[in-house]
This record gives sequence, C-alpha cells and structure tokens, in this order.
Amino acid sequence: MMKNNVITYNTIIVVFFMLMLFSSCSFANEKQEEKAQLSDNTKEPLEQVEKEKKFLFENDTIKQSIKITKYTDIQMSFLYEIKNVKRNCYITYSGVALNEYPNNDPELDEDEEGFGYPSVKYLYNNEDCIIEIRLSMVEKDKIQVKSNCNQHIFCPVNSVGILR
Repeated sequence: MMKNNVITYNTIIVVFFMLMLFSSCSFANEKQEEKAQLSDNTKEPLEQVEKEKKFLFENDTIKQSIKITKYTDIQMSFLYEIKNVKRNCYITYSGVALNEYPNNDPELDEDEEGFGYPSVKYLYNNEDCIIEIRLSMVEKDKIQVKSNCNQHIFCPVNSVGILR
C-alpha cells in the first residue's frame, strides 16, 4: 500500500512540473509575440517624407541657407547656398546626402548656449569634397554643416552658426 502512495505522489509531482514547464513555455511565446507586435507598431515607416524645410543663418556679411526638399531616415535631398553680401561671392551645393548608419546612436552637437542635443549625420560626397549635414534628431529644427571642401575665404562652406 505504501508503494502505491509513493508512485501516486511521484506521479503527481512529475505531472505538476510538466504542467509548469508547458505553461511557462506558452507564456514566453505569448510574450514574444506581443513584443514582436509592439516593435512592429512602433517602428517609423522608412519612407516617411516630411514637407520641405528651410534653415537659415544670417549675419551682416554671410548668409547660409539650406532647403531640404525631402528626407527619410536614410537620405535627404538638399540645396545649400552660401552668400557673402559684402564680397561678390555665391556658392551652391545640391544633391542627396546619405545617413550611412541609420541604426547607430545619434551624434551629439551643441547650440550657441552650449546645450547638447542629439543629431543625425547625413553625408554628401561631391567629387571635390564631403559635406556633412547634421540635423537635430528630435525637433528637426537645427542644422550644422561641416565640410572638407576647399574653403573660399569669403564664402565658408562650414556653418558660421547654427542654421534654424
């Protein structure tokens, strides 16, 4: 009689652990499916195109403006104009700049007051030089331009200030 009780007790314990194992696997699969649905719903569409945006820096001598006609996480179409109003100097660059690492962490830039903000770096490769367009990531309200282009002394390609 004692042997039957032991077998029954062992059987109950085995069945209990089997049920726990199967229910935890089922629960884990539900969580993974829920997580997959959540991540699919929170992804921004890759082809999201914003309306045309214009950014400008201007002082008494230099006027720098950039017009972005469309952009996504991976690329932006732009027209960049640099003008010296005191010297007869005018330069333009236009094309498509690429974000070569859209899934990486953002860059960090500073505004005029020294406050940092995350930015996304888009690169435009011209035959003569590379232009880096750094768009503020969150509010998309600031741009800084950096370049290794041959700098004309009176028409700097690099941002003189932040274009807003």
